[in-house]
Amino acid sequence: MKAINIHEPVWNGGNPYLSVKTDRISKGSNFVESDYKNKHGDRTFPHIYYLPSSYCKEVHNERWGEAYHIYLNDLETVRFWFTIAWDGEFEGEFTSNRPTYEYMVAGIKEYLNKWSKRSAYLECCSLETAKKTHYVDLTSYVKEKLSA
Repeated sequence: MKAINIHEPVWNGGNPYLSVKTDRISKGSNFVESDYKNKHGDRTFPHIYYLPSSYCKEVHNERWGEAYHIYLNDLETVRFWFTIAWDGEFEGEFTSNRPTYEYMVAGIKEYLNKWSKRSAYLECCSLETAKKTHYVDLTSYVKEKLSA
């Protein structure tokens, strides 16, 4: 999963939006993010947002081409969930979430290493929207990446 990254939003008097070229939106599910940082170095919009292609209806003519205006306040944020489990005498599991895919993978590696003596394994991981309208199971994909 690779999000469409826009560097700076259009501020639009307090209702910011991202201007995304029409050819960058694929049918079905899309994800957008902005890496814009404030003067303190913090990301202004730290989340990844779920963007269904059905949201993109009105085309706007920008000086650089045709684009959709994506208002971040209208979109659901995405979280990446994972569960690390272990079997045996002290059977258990640990579930957590992260704001990005990269942080999720780093968290999985950290906890697998931390609980390696318990023979910990990745039980499941997924991408989920805030209102649970969209879900993607990433378990086999991430397991494949971890074993490579």
